[in-house]
Amino acid sequence: MNTITNDAVRIESDIDRAIPRAHVTRRLLQALRRKGPRHATARVTFSDVNGPKGGLDIRCVVQFAVAGRPPISVTSSAPTPRLAFDTSYDTARHAFDRALERWEHAARRPKKYYAAKRLL
Repeated sequence: MNTITNDAVRIESDIDRAIPRAHVTRRLLQALRRKGPRHATARVTFSDVNGPKGGLDIRCVVQFAVAGRPPISVTSSAPTPRLAFDTSYDTARHAFDRALERWEHAARRPKKYYAAKRLL
């Protein structure tokens, strides 16, 4: 059973706008509990690219990390923090799910040297 806690999610921000922290935490915990191993973490970073000028200036980076594996990171920009998060989250979650499946599939196969040694 996966026991993922709120400690597995980290939200960082340097913008003046309100960040939907409850929405971000809920979605990330949902993704980690559904597919993630116990030692998986998620980090979200919001930054304001253009400053007070406006436009597509909120950048959101969603990063999933599993111990011993390279992190999966996706970046997107939008006019609001929620839109930026939703866009990058969907892509990051899909990439995270595919990577976990790939890692699990590779772990099930014995390495060729191990298999050759067992045959001798």
